[in-house]
Amino acid sequence: TATTEIYTLSLHDALPISFQVLFVSNGRQTLDDPGMPSYQGPADWVSHFRSAGAHNTLEIDGIEMVHNAGGLNWSHEKPRPSLEANFSNEAWLAKGRSTWHAGVTIERYLLALPQQGLWIADWLQLDRPRKVCWNWQMPADSVNNIKTNGSNACVVSGDNIVLATWSDSVPIRTTIEPANENSPIGWNAPGYGQRKKGQRVHGESEPALCFFVVTYVGAAPEPMEVTIGTRRLSCHLNAEDSIDFSQDESAAIDF
Repeated sequence: TATTEIYTLSLHDALPISFQVLFVSNGRQTLDDPGMPSYQGPADWVSHFRSAGAHNTLEIDGIEMVHNAGGLNWSHEKPRPSLEANFSNEAWLAKGRSTWHAGVTIERYLLALPQQGLWIADWLQLDRPRKVCWNWQMPADSVNNIKTNGSNACVVSGDNIVLATWSDSVPIRTTIEPANENSPIGWNAPGYGQRKKGQRVHGESEPALCFFVVTYVGAAPEPMEVTIGTRRLSCHLNAEDSIDFSQDESAAIDF
C-alpha cells in the first residue's frame, strides 16, 4: 500500500492470489473492500464475501483461485504470484503475475498518477476459450450512468468519478449492480456483524483465449495508448463521457 495526500493504492491479495486493487482518491473511497459481515450467516452470503465476485479482481469461468474447504479454511491454493512495485512522487507502478491453472496466466499492471487517476491493464492467456468477469466494488450511488461505443469500450460514471474499460477485441457487457435485500452483491461490511449498501460494477466477457483489457478509475482520463510487450490498446474518452477512437494526440503507457 502506498499513501500520499492524493491517493491510497493497494495491489492486495485478500484472497491469496486475487490481485485485488483498493483505491482512494482525494480522501474518497473509490474501489472498496467489502469486508465480511459474518462467518455464521446464510451460506450464500458467506460464500459470496469470500469469493472473487466480492473483490476488485477477475473471475475466470471454471477456475477457482482456491477451494472453500469449509469453515474458515481454504484448500488447493494456487502458487503465490510474483509482485513488484515502484512508488515515487511522480507515479506509482505495480505489477503482478500468476498462474491460476495449467495454461492460464494472469498479468496485472497498475499505474497511478497524482491528480489524474489509476490505470489497470490486464493480460490473460487461457488454456481454452473461457468467459472472464471483472468486478469493482464501490460505495453506494458512486456511479449511475453507462455509455458504450460498440461492444469493446464502456464508460461508467457518476459525480466526479469515471470507471472506463477498453478491450482489444473481446466484447464485455458491463452492468451496475446496487445492493438489495435479496442478494449479497453490492453490500459491504464496515465492521464485523454490520452491513452497508454499496454497489458493484460487473463486466462479463464473451469466451475467448486471450484478453487485453484496460480499466481507468478517476475523475477524467486523458487519451492513452497502453502497451504491454508487443500488445497495444488505444484508450480514448471524449469530453461528453462517451468513447471516441479518433486519432487525437495521446499519451502513452508502456508496461
